[in-house]
Amino acid sequence: MWTEALDEISKKGYLGTLLSEIKGCGPRLRDAAVAIEAFVPQRVRIGVTKGIRVLDREPLRALLGQLEDEEEGSTVRLVLVRGGQRSGKTWGRHLFLRQAREQGAEGVYLTPSMAATVDLVVQKLFAVVGASDAIPLQSSTPDAWYSVICFRLQEAAAQKNRPVWIAVDDLGPGRDGEPLIEKEVKQFWDQFALNLADPSFAKWFRLMLIHYPEGDVPTGWSREIWEEDRCCETDVTAADVEKALWQWLDSHQLREHEDRIKLLAANVIAAAEARAGPRLERINAELGKVLTDFGGAAQ
Repeated sequence: MWTEALDEISKKGYLGTLLSEIKGCGPRLRDAAVAIEAFVPQRVRIGVTKGIRVLDREPLRALLGQLEDEEEGSTVRLVLVRGGQRSGKTWGRHLFLRQAREQGAEGVYLTPSMAATVDLVVQKLFAVVGASDAIPLQSSTPDAWYSVICFRLQEAAAQKNRPVWIAVDDLGPGRDGEPLIEKEVKQFWDQFALNLADPSFAKWFRLMLIHYPEGDVPTGWSREIWEEDRCCETDVTAADVEKALWQWLDSHQLREHEDRIKLLAANVIAAAEARAGPRLERINAELGKVLTDFGGAAQ
């Protein structure tokens, strides 16, 4: 029974939550949890270094594991990230790009301000695979041209032996309801995603589409290739802050603050809720203060 339960907990991305709870149940169980955590893939851990603190998002971490598990039977190659304004959607790219590095792939992050047109998007992608001279000229309909682009990118990536993981942001509407990106750019990425159903193409590419519009996905997409990650501004709780604090202490081999973790996590949430501004930014700032204090104590 426990084997099945742990398997399901891990698949759903809540192993970190379980380990965090175990750590508060005494020194022997805590040491066991730390030993287990040492074998947990990096994707399920919380990043708290260099100001990048991605709290919660355990379901996303589990999805990222599926992106790399093709040999284990996973067919997921695309993650759609949806949610409200200021819900932390964009921060998930840090987990995606870190996973790309761990897989030996080139990580790419694109926004409308970086590449506002299809031409610029294409130039960027071919530059990443080192094949700027292989960009095909448009001599047919846009959809046909997008297909040719994908074929040429696949060929270039294979020749360079360079897998590429691409995170694209702001694909949905802004606060005024107007699109943040040209419709042709979204159409290009929809076509790119369509090709991920082909194993020979998916061997070289993974895709994260952030702030993807609500509603149905393109009819041509194979349902087996994509999963959705949905986040909300209120998702982050004191338990998520606890996990970040435990990880920081473990990584720095500190023990003197362990008995205060729950209180410190609760204080972070309380202080953030008492301030004005985006909730996740406030929590991040308050957690940063605590980690700074930890760092000072460690010196």
